[in-house]
Amino acid sequence: MRLVGRCLAVVFASGVVLCASGARAGEAVVKASTTVVRSAPFEVAPELVRLHAGERLPADDRPQGAWRRVRLPDGRFGLVHDADLEITVNAPPTAPVNAATTPPPPATAAPPPPGYAPPAGYAPYGYPPPGYVYRPGPGFQTHDGTYVRLHLGAGYTNMTADGGLGGTFKLHGASTSLGVAVGGVVAPSFIVYGALTLATISDPTAEVGGTSGTIPNFTASVRALGAGAAYYLEPDNVYFAGTLLAAQLVVDDTSDNSGSSQMGSNVGLGFEGLVGKEWWASDNWGLGVAGQVMLSTMKDGGAAGLPNPTWTIYSFGLLFSATYN
Repeated sequence: MRLVGRCLAVVFASGVVLCASGARAGEAVVKASTTVVRSAPFEVAPELVRLHAGERLPADDRPQGAWRRVRLPDGRFGLVHDADLEITVNAPPTAPVNAATTPPPPATAAPPPPGYAPPAGYAPYGYPPPGYVYRPGPGFQTHDGTYVRLHLGAGYTNMTADGGLGGTFKLHGASTSLGVAVGGVVAPSFIVYGALTLATISDPTAEVGGTSGTIPNFTASVRALGAGAAYYLEPDNVYFAGTLLAAQLVVDDTSDNSGSSQMGSNVGLGFEGLVGKEWWASDNWGLGVAGQVMLSTMKDGGAAGLPNPTWTIYSFGLLFSATYN
Protein backbone atom coordinates (compact mmCIF):
# COMPACT_ATOMS: atom_id res chain seq x y z
CA MET A 1 0.00 0.00 0.00
CA ARG A 2 2.88 2.36 0.78
CA LEU A 3 4.35 1.73 -2.70
CA VAL A 4 0.96 2.42 -4.33
CA GLY A 5 0.59 5.63 -2.33
CA ARG A 6 4.05 6.77 -3.38
CA CYS A 7 3.33 6.10 -7.07
CA LEU A 8 0.06 8.00 -6.85
CA ALA A 9 1.80 10.90 -5.14
CA VAL A 10 4.43 11.16 -7.90
CA VAL A 11 1.81 10.85 -10.64
CA PHE A 12 -0.41 13.54 -9.10
CA ALA A 13 2.50 15.86 -8.48
CA SER A 14 3.33 15.47 -12.17
CA GLY A 15 -0.15 16.60 -13.16
CA VAL A 16 -0.65 19.87 -11.27
CA VAL A 17 1.42 22.78 -9.92
CA LEU A 18 0.16 25.03 -7.16
CA CYS A 19 -0.63 28.54 -8.37
CA ALA A 20 0.29 27.64 -11.97
CA SER A 21 -1.18 29.69 -14.76
CA GLY A 22 -4.40 27.65 -14.65
CA ALA A 23 -5.38 28.75 -11.11
CA ARG A 24 -5.36 31.81 -8.93
CA ALA A 25 -3.39 31.87 -5.71
CA GLY A 26 -5.42 31.92 -2.54
CA GLU A 27 -5.09 31.55 1.20
CA ALA A 28 -6.53 28.58 3.06
CA VAL A 29 -7.57 28.75 6.71
CA VAL A 30 -8.17 25.41 8.45
CA LYS A 31 -11.67 25.39 9.93
CA ALA A 32 -11.77 21.74 11.02
CA SER A 33 -10.27 20.86 14.39
CA THR A 34 -7.75 18.59 12.66
CA THR A 35 -7.19 17.69 9.01
CA VAL A 36 -4.68 15.53 7.17
CA VAL A 37 -2.49 16.71 4.28
CA ARG A 38 -1.82 13.87 1.83
CA SER A 39 0.59 13.61 -1.08
CA ALA A 40 -2.18 12.85 -3.62
CA PRO A 41 -5.99 13.14 -3.75
CA PHE A 42 -6.60 9.62 -2.53
CA GLU A 43 -7.37 8.31 0.95
CA VAL A 44 -4.60 5.73 0.55
CA ALA A 45 -1.95 8.32 -0.33
CA PRO A 46 0.81 8.85 2.27
CA GLU A 47 0.15 11.37 5.01
CA LEU A 48 2.48 14.39 4.91
CA VAL A 49 1.39 16.33 7.99
CA ARG A 50 -1.62 17.16 10.16
CA LEU A 51 -3.03 20.70 10.34
CA HIS A 52 -5.09 22.23 13.12
CA ALA A 53 -7.85 24.83 13.27
CA GLY A 54 -6.71 28.37 12.47
CA GLU A 55 -3.54 27.48 10.56
CA ARG A 56 -3.05 29.46 7.30
CA LEU A 57 -1.21 28.45 4.17
CA PRO A 58 -1.25 29.13 0.38
CA ALA A 59 -3.76 27.18 -1.69
CA ASP A 60 -5.35 26.95 -5.14
CA ASP A 61 -8.54 28.97 -5.43
CA ARG A 62 -10.35 26.05 -7.08
CA PRO A 63 -10.91 22.60 -5.55
CA GLN A 64 -9.99 19.41 -7.36
CA GLY A 65 -13.12 17.42 -6.76
CA ALA A 66 -13.33 16.92 -2.99
CA TRP A 67 -9.68 17.99 -2.51
CA ARG A 68 -7.71 21.24 -2.62
CA ARG A 69 -4.00 21.68 -3.28
CA VAL A 70 -2.02 23.56 -0.59
CA ARG A 71 1.60 24.52 -0.09
CA LEU A 72 3.24 23.67 3.23
CA PRO A 73 5.74 25.97 5.00
CA ASP A 74 8.63 23.66 4.07
CA GLY A 75 7.81 24.00 0.35
CA ARG A 76 6.09 20.66 -0.12
CA PHE A 77 2.71 20.39 -1.84
CA GLY A 78 -0.19 18.36 -0.53
CA LEU A 79 -3.92 17.73 -0.83
CA VAL A 80 -6.52 18.44 1.86
CA HIS A 81 -10.24 17.73 2.03
CA ASP A 82 -11.79 20.94 0.68
CA ALA A 83 -14.57 20.84 3.29
CA ASP A 84 -11.95 21.32 6.03
CA LEU A 85 -10.74 24.67 4.59
CA GLU A 86 -11.98 28.24 4.18
CA ILE A 87 -10.50 29.91 1.09
CA THR A 88 -9.74 33.58 0.38
CA VAL A 89 -8.62 34.45 -3.16
CA ASN A 90 -5.87 37.07 -3.15
CA ALA A 91 -4.63 37.08 -6.73
CA PRO A 92 -6.33 37.74 -10.10
CA PRO A 93 -6.93 34.87 -12.49
CA THR A 94 -4.45 34.16 -15.23
CA ALA A 95 -4.79 32.44 -18.56
CA PRO A 96 -5.27 28.68 -18.38
CA VAL A 97 -2.53 26.34 -19.41
CA ASN A 98 -2.61 25.51 -23.09
CA ALA A 99 -2.39 21.76 -23.22
CA ALA A 100 -1.39 21.84 -26.87
CA THR A 101 1.81 23.78 -26.13
CA THR A 102 2.77 21.87 -22.98
CA PRO A 103 5.97 19.92 -23.63
CA PRO A 104 5.62 16.14 -23.42
CA PRO A 105 6.71 14.43 -20.22
CA PRO A 106 10.09 12.72 -20.00
CA ALA A 107 10.25 9.22 -21.38
CA THR A 108 10.61 7.87 -17.84
CA ALA A 109 7.52 9.66 -16.45
CA ALA A 110 4.90 7.33 -15.00
CA PRO A 111 1.43 7.39 -16.62
CA PRO A 112 -1.56 8.49 -14.53
CA PRO A 113 -3.65 5.78 -12.85
CA PRO A 114 -6.60 4.33 -14.79
CA GLY A 115 -9.54 6.72 -14.85
CA TYR A 116 -7.49 9.72 -13.70
CA ALA A 117 -8.58 13.07 -15.13
CA PRO A 118 -6.71 16.32 -14.27
CA PRO A 119 -8.72 19.24 -12.87
CA ALA A 120 -10.06 21.82 -15.29
CA GLY A 121 -7.38 24.22 -16.52
CA TYR A 122 -4.48 21.80 -16.08
CA ALA A 123 -2.53 20.02 -18.76
CA PRO A 124 -2.95 16.24 -19.08
CA TYR A 125 0.71 15.80 -18.11
CA GLY A 126 3.28 18.03 -16.52
CA TYR A 127 6.30 18.05 -14.34
CA PRO A 128 6.65 17.83 -10.56
CA PRO A 129 7.44 21.06 -8.72
CA PRO A 130 11.16 21.93 -8.67
CA GLY A 131 13.00 20.13 -5.92
CA TYR A 132 10.08 17.77 -5.18
CA VAL A 133 11.17 14.97 -2.83
CA TYR A 134 8.85 12.37 -1.32
CA ARG A 135 8.85 12.51 2.48
CA PRO A 136 6.86 9.98 4.52
CA GLY A 137 4.30 11.41 6.91
CA PRO A 138 4.48 11.27 10.71
CA GLY A 139 4.26 7.77 12.16
CA PHE A 140 5.65 6.06 9.07
CA GLN A 141 7.49 2.92 10.22
CA THR A 142 8.17 4.29 13.69
CA HIS A 143 7.31 2.98 17.14
CA ASP A 144 4.69 5.40 18.40
CA GLY A 145 1.07 5.35 19.54
CA THR A 146 -0.86 2.11 20.06
CA TYR A 147 1.08 -1.14 20.32
CA VAL A 148 -0.34 -4.62 19.58
CA ARG A 149 1.83 -7.76 19.31
CA LEU A 150 0.49 -11.20 18.42
CA HIS A 151 2.67 -14.29 18.55
CA LEU A 152 2.49 -17.99 17.71
CA GLY A 153 5.31 -20.47 18.17
CA ALA A 154 6.58 -23.84 19.31
CA GLY A 155 9.12 -25.04 21.85
CA TYR A 156 9.65 -27.22 24.89
CA THR A 157 8.04 -27.03 28.36
CA ASN A 158 8.96 -28.83 31.58
CA MET A 159 6.74 -28.92 34.70
CA THR A 160 8.15 -30.37 37.93
CA ALA A 161 6.29 -30.88 41.23
CA ASP A 162 8.34 -31.42 44.43
CA GLY A 163 7.09 -32.24 47.92
CA GLY A 164 4.12 -34.48 47.10
CA LEU A 165 3.34 -37.95 48.40
CA GLY A 166 5.17 -39.62 45.53
CA GLY A 167 8.30 -37.48 45.57
CA THR A 168 9.17 -35.66 42.35
CA PHE A 169 6.64 -35.70 39.52
CA LYS A 170 7.31 -34.30 36.03
CA LEU A 171 5.29 -33.42 32.96
CA HIS A 172 7.23 -32.39 29.86
CA GLY A 173 7.17 -32.36 26.07
CA ALA A 174 6.95 -30.26 22.92
CA SER A 175 4.66 -27.29 23.42
CA THR A 176 2.87 -24.58 21.48
CA SER A 177 2.89 -20.93 22.53
CA LEU A 178 0.21 -18.30 21.94
CA GLY A 179 0.16 -14.73 23.16
CA VAL A 180 -1.07 -11.17 22.75
CA ALA A 181 0.28 -7.92 24.16
CA VAL A 182 -1.57 -4.57 24.00
CA GLY A 183 -0.19 -1.24 25.17
CA GLY A 184 1.36 2.00 23.99
CA VAL A 185 4.56 3.99 23.57
CA VAL A 186 5.51 6.11 26.61
CA ALA A 187 8.93 7.29 25.35
CA PRO A 188 10.85 6.94 22.07
CA SER A 189 11.04 3.20 21.27
CA PHE A 190 9.91 2.31 24.84
CA ILE A 191 6.58 0.52 25.24
CA VAL A 192 4.53 -0.68 28.20
CA TYR A 193 1.79 -3.26 27.74
CA GLY A 194 -0.51 -5.84 29.27
CA ALA A 195 -0.01 -9.43 28.07
CA LEU A 196 -1.80 -12.77 27.95
CA THR A 197 0.32 -15.83 27.13
CA LEU A 198 -0.23 -19.59 26.98
CA ALA A 199 2.15 -22.57 26.67
CA THR A 200 0.51 -25.96 26.14
CA ILE A 201 1.80 -29.56 25.99
CA SER A 202 -0.48 -32.04 24.25
CA ASP A 203 -0.18 -35.69 25.38
CA PRO A 204 2.65 -34.88 27.82
CA THR A 205 5.25 -37.35 29.03
CA ALA A 206 4.95 -38.05 32.76
CA GLU A 207 7.82 -39.17 35.02
CA VAL A 208 7.46 -40.38 38.60
CA GLY A 209 9.58 -42.74 40.69
CA GLY A 210 11.91 -43.55 37.76
CA THR A 211 9.02 -44.56 35.48
CA SER A 212 7.88 -42.51 32.48
CA GLY A 213 5.13 -42.71 29.89
CA THR A 214 2.91 -40.64 27.64
CA ILE A 215 -0.49 -39.54 28.93
CA PRO A 216 -2.83 -39.59 25.91
CA ASN A 217 -5.82 -37.26 25.58
CA PHE A 218 -4.44 -34.86 28.17
CA THR A 219 -3.05 -31.34 27.91
CA ALA A 220 -0.91 -29.47 30.43
CA SER A 221 -0.92 -25.68 30.07
CA VAL A 222 0.64 -22.66 31.72
CA ARG A 223 -1.83 -19.77 31.48
CA ALA A 224 -0.48 -16.37 32.45
CA LEU A 225 -1.60 -12.74 32.58
CA GLY A 226 0.67 -9.81 33.37
CA ALA A 227 2.28 -6.49 32.50
CA GLY A 228 5.60 -5.70 30.90
CA ALA A 229 7.77 -3.41 28.83
CA ALA A 230 9.64 -3.58 25.52
CA TYR A 231 12.49 -1.52 24.09
CA TYR A 232 13.42 -1.32 20.39
CA LEU A 233 16.94 -0.69 19.10
CA GLU A 234 16.65 1.52 16.03
CA PRO A 235 17.13 1.36 13.11
CA ASP A 236 17.71 -2.41 13.34
CA ASN A 237 14.24 -2.98 14.86
CA VAL A 238 15.63 -5.45 17.39
CA TYR A 239 13.69 -5.53 20.65
CA PHE A 240 13.94 -6.81 24.22
CA ALA A 241 10.81 -7.44 26.29
CA GLY A 242 10.13 -8.58 29.84
CA THR A 243 6.79 -9.40 31.46
CA LEU A 244 5.86 -10.13 35.08
CA LEU A 245 3.10 -12.73 35.17
CA ALA A 246 0.42 -14.22 37.38
CA ALA A 247 0.57 -17.85 36.21
CA GLN A 248 -1.46 -21.00 36.73
CA LEU A 249 -0.93 -24.63 35.71
CA VAL A 250 -4.02 -26.33 34.25
CA VAL A 251 -4.22 -30.05 33.35
CA ASP A 252 -7.20 -31.13 31.28
CA ASP A 253 -8.61 -34.45 30.05
CA THR A 254 -9.50 -33.59 26.44
CA SER A 255 -11.59 -36.74 26.04
CA ASP A 256 -14.11 -35.35 28.55
CA ASN A 257 -16.08 -32.50 27.00
CA SER A 258 -17.87 -31.62 30.22
CA GLY A 259 -14.88 -29.70 31.57
CA SER A 260 -15.27 -31.41 34.98
CA SER A 261 -11.93 -33.19 34.52
CA GLN A 262 -9.96 -29.92 34.50
CA MET A 263 -7.48 -29.57 37.36
CA GLY A 264 -5.67 -26.35 38.24
CA SER A 265 -2.92 -25.19 40.56
CA ASN A 266 -2.99 -22.08 42.70
CA VAL A 267 -1.94 -18.86 41.00
CA GLY A 268 1.80 -18.21 41.25
CA LEU A 269 4.46 -15.83 40.03
CA GLY A 270 6.06 -15.98 36.59
CA PHE A 271 8.29 -14.12 34.14
CA GLU A 272 8.50 -14.06 30.35
CA GLY A 273 11.53 -12.74 28.47
CA LEU A 274 11.69 -12.10 24.71
CA VAL A 275 14.48 -11.13 22.32
CA GLY A 276 13.29 -10.53 18.77
CA LYS A 277 13.79 -8.91 15.40
CA GLU A 278 11.07 -7.40 13.22
CA TRP A 279 10.86 -6.28 9.61
CA TRP A 280 8.43 -3.58 8.49
CA ALA A 281 5.74 -5.02 6.20
CA SER A 282 3.75 -1.75 5.81
CA ASP A 283 3.55 1.73 7.33
CA ASN A 284 2.56 0.38 10.76
CA TRP A 285 2.79 -3.44 10.67
CA GLY A 286 5.92 -5.49 11.27
CA LEU A 287 6.56 -9.23 11.02
CA GLY A 288 9.21 -10.84 13.15
CA VAL A 289 10.78 -13.76 14.98
CA ALA A 290 11.73 -14.00 18.65
CA GLY A 291 13.23 -16.31 21.23
CA GLN A 292 11.10 -16.84 24.34
CA VAL A 293 11.85 -18.06 27.85
CA MET A 294 9.10 -18.36 30.46
CA LEU A 295 9.64 -19.27 34.12
CA SER A 296 6.98 -19.72 36.82
CA THR A 297 6.33 -21.31 40.17
CA MET A 298 3.08 -22.03 42.02
CA LYS A 299 1.56 -24.29 44.68
CA ASP A 300 -0.53 -27.26 43.62
CA GLY A 301 -4.26 -26.94 44.19
CA GLY A 302 -4.38 -30.25 46.09
CA ALA A 303 -6.97 -31.53 48.52
CA ALA A 304 -7.05 -30.23 52.09
CA GLY A 305 -4.93 -32.22 54.55
CA LEU A 306 -2.58 -33.60 51.88
CA PRO A 307 0.94 -32.42 51.08
CA ASN A 308 0.80 -29.46 48.74
CA PRO A 309 3.71 -29.71 46.27
CA THR A 310 5.28 -26.74 44.52
CA TRP A 311 5.35 -26.68 40.73
CA THR A 312 8.37 -25.22 38.97
CA ILE A 313 7.89 -24.63 35.25
CA TYR A 314 10.21 -23.47 32.50
CA SER A 315 9.47 -23.12 28.81
CA PHE A 316 11.57 -22.21 25.77
CA GLY A 317 10.14 -21.31 22.37
CA LEU A 318 10.72 -19.86 18.94
CA LEU A 319 7.96 -17.39 18.09
CA PHE A 320 6.66 -15.75 14.94
CA SER A 321 5.01 -12.40 15.52
CA ALA A 322 2.90 -9.71 13.87
CA THR A 323 3.14 -6.27 15.50
CA TYR A 324 1.09 -3.10 14.94
CA ASN A 325 2.68 0.14 16.09
